[in-house]
Amino acid sequence: MVFIKRIDLRGFKTFNKKVSVNLDTGFTVITGPNGSGKSNILDALKFALGELSPRELRGRSLSDLVHKSQGEGARSAYVAVQFDNSDRKLPVDSDLVTISREFSKGGEGIYRLNGRRLSRKQVQDVMSSADIQVTGFNLISQHAVTRLAEISTEERRKILESLIGIGTFETKKAEARVQLQEADLNLKVAAARVDEVRQRIEQLERERNDLLRSNLLKTEINSQQARILSAQILALENRHQEMSQTLEHEQIKLDQVRHEREDLLQQRAKIEQDRRSFEEKTVTQGNQELFDLERRIAEASKGIVEAKSAAETAKNLVATRTKQREAFTKQAEEMETSIKPLASSIKSLQSHKKILEEKLEDSISKVEKISQKLTAARSSIDSDAKKLREVQDEIDGLGKELSNLTAQSKGSSTKLDLTASHLQTLEARQKE
Repeated sequence: MVFIKRIDLRGFKTFNKKVSVNLDTGFTVITGPNGSGKSNILDALKFALGELSPRELRGRSLSDLVHKSQGEGARSAYVAVQFDNSDRKLPVDSDLVTISREFSKGGEGIYRLNGRRLSRKQVQDVMSSADIQVTGFNLISQHAVTRLAEISTEERRKILESLIGIGTFETKKAEARVQLQEADLNLKVAAARVDEVRQRIEQLERERNDLLRSNLLKTEINSQQARILSAQILALENRHQEMSQTLEHEQIKLDQVRHEREDLLQQRAKIEQDRRSFEEKTVTQGNQELFDLERRIAEASKGIVEAKSAAETAKNLVATRTKQREAFTKQAEEMETSIKPLASSIKSLQSHKKILEEKLEDSISKVEKISQKLTAARSSIDSDAKKLREVQDEIDGLGKELSNLTAQSKGSSTKLDLTASHLQTLEARQKE
């Protein structure tokens, strides 16, 4: 059985300096004249057990509990109560359990159990294990017995239940039920949140899969387009090379035609020069022969037949020379005719060269546009990859949040199990 072994007071009401009251075995009564401080001992017990009502401690405010005197006075009120805990009714592994409370004029209250600072609720929970409560009937103040005789049967029943601990169990049972309901509500909220997060994750996974499929399709399309563009570029480059080679070949042919034209022009000039020279030579030679014939006719009148023969010979020679001149003239005209197609061919080659140059410029422009499309496609792939990483980061964040919520859910479930177990223990103890 837990019982009080000693009470220490300092600065509490009439006790300025430290006073220790040892309650040894057989100690049952404190006597003394009125105003000697007997009731203050009971108030000190209530104070140490956590009483907050100044009225129950017979004061106007808690600051009235601090000792006042004409001298310096006390700065704080301090009460410590030592209990015998040999049977371990209190859940503390010690034969002696000391609870203390100190209240300063500044309004700060400090609770300790065996020197370790705790909250008021924690101290009261420990003491309630041995049915020690500031509101219970462990402490009976003045006129309490008379009041018991005057109260109703229902109130008396509640007091008796409180004395035997039923009221405490009912209170704890109600608190446990409230905690159980709160834990159940928290569990439902956590489960709803988990479902919401799971749905969000599933939605994001669908979006991610759609995005992945879209990216794969875009990548495949871009790859196909890149291959097509590469093939087109290669074809254009080959075409460009072929056109360049053709252009060079045509240029060579053009140069050859120009050289041939120049040669033909030179030949024509030479033929023309030869023709003029031949004509001059023919005319000169013909004149000379006519002169000789006339001279021979004049000098040799006796050879008429010979003269006629010589004249006929000269005539034939003139005709031959005339035919030769006509042949040379015809040959010159034929050469002129052969030069005209060559000039037309040169003009056609120049026009073809211009067309090839325009096609070359168009091919270069197409190559630049294709390169721009390829750059834009690569930029689109980079943008999609960045978006995919952002979605993946959001999924990872939601996964962490899901893990946290799952951990909270497990914690709530554990707390729910502990509360239910505690409730069953309380009900079992109540039945006992």
